[in-house]
Amino acid sequence: MDKTPNGGGGGGGKEPERVVVNGYVLTRTLGQGTYGKVRLGEHVEDGSRVAVKVIEKAQIHSDKHVSRIQREIRFLKLLFHPNIVRVYDVEETPSEIYILMELASGGELFDYIVAHKRVREKEARAFFRMMLSA
Repeated sequence: MDKTPNGGGGGGGKEPERVVVNGYVLTRTLGQGTYGKVRLGEHVEDGSRVAVKVIEKAQIHSDKHVSRIQREIRFLKLLFHPNIVRVYDVEETPSEIYILMELASGGELFDYIVAHKRVREKEARAFFRMMLSA
């Protein structure tokens, strides 16, 4: 894991950090959750893209939450199914946990439903079949 200033010029403000995790430069934020953010990772050599869940250890307030996160990572690393996001790698620093995952470019089902207000029955059946097969 590499954190370096992101170039830029002049000004008295602090330069933003360029974060590189396992060869992926972290760019824009895709989403945010209880413990941190999900950011887009772009590989410095081949341009491939992944989702990187950045969990801030300072946001984890109990052993119960630590166990839950460890269990989630362990199970996701074991799963291989077309309807389940795949975990490729995990990197840990003293302050963060980085989970490199398959990029689900279609977004989350919840966001889709909210954006469309209503889902046709045929579409709902297709989503339900995908969930059942997972």
